[in-house]
Amino acid sequence: MTKNLVNLEMMYKLPQQEIDIYDQFSEVYEPYLQYRMDMSKTPNLPPRRTWICRFCGRDFTTTTFKNAPHQFSKLLCNPYGIWDEECDACHSRFSAYERNLGAWLGLHRVFSDIRPGNKRFIFSSSDGRVQSRRLGQIILFEQAKVGGFEGSLRDGQIAFNATPLPYTPALVYQAFLKNALSALLRSDMLKYKRALTTLQVEEAAWKSAGFRAIDMVETDRSIVHPTALLYRRKGTDQQYPLHMFCLDVRNFMFQLALPLEERGILSGREGFTFLAAHYLSKQAEDDRPFTILRSRHDLESWKEVVPERSTIIMRPDPEAMKKLVSVQLPPDFMEKLKKN
Repeated sequence: MTKNLVNLEMMYKLPQQEIDIYDQFSEVYEPYLQYRMDMSKTPNLPPRRTWICRFCGRDFTTTTFKNAPHQFSKLLCNPYGIWDEECDACHSRFSAYERNLGAWLGLHRVFSDIRPGNKRFIFSSSDGRVQSRRLGQIILFEQAKVGGFEGSLRDGQIAFNATPLPYTPALVYQAFLKNALSALLRSDMLKYKRALTTLQVEEAAWKSAGFRAIDMVETDRSIVHPTALLYRRKGTDQQYPLHMFCLDVRNFMFQLALPLEERGILSGREGFTFLAAHYLSKQAEDDRPFTILRSRHDLESWKEVVPERSTIIMRPDPEAMKKLVSVQLPPDFMEKLKKN
């Protein structure tokens, strides 16, 4: 991973709304740190006897470091980013948060290939009707019960119905908060003692008045190398959080306002102004269409949510359909495909 100031630029013409968002955000925030995910290898780490957990502050004399924790969640496209700042106890606690994050992401994990290198990932609808899995570049859909699929290729589309697994919104937020605190320098961690406590102590998280919301940007373009971006407030106006965290994963950007900064709490500011961050840094001279969809997700609730049944419409490229050929597959083809 690399740490340096950032200036992301891509060759697409941005909608005017995105240019306005960039101007507003840049008035208050400036780039602080960038972490570009290393997608090829596991880094060389110092001996485990020297590790100190950044979340609980313990070393090998009072805790263990047997696991290989990821600085940013493996669930969010970081298969190799192992680091030396997370003990086994904290890692176990955060795993519960990530299970809820996985349920919240649902089908995105399959269709957007959010988790590369995991050929056996399976999404199962909660009603048991449909399973889908990614096998390399192949997405395989299986209908376990009647009602999983509707339509046909002859109609030019297939409707894929699924009911995602239940999740707890506040625990989804905890997963994002853990990733955001992982991006901070250790010197910055001192400013977020209360935020750290909410990750460690469930009762403290319940009582926290932090702003639990995530901005999600979905686009029709995909970033090859996932990138974590940290922005820092330029001035001293504490109506704005000191840091903003953005994680670019495939065709998504997730934004979190880092809450509970100690100076803001002491001055009585618990209600913050959440400015949406720009997806790209500037407009380029390219007229190719570029679609950006924005949504804000309230993750304040500690009550489990059972999602409604959702439908994804798939429309194959008509030109590609003309090139299709029919072949007779051997009886054991599907079993062999699943094993590979």
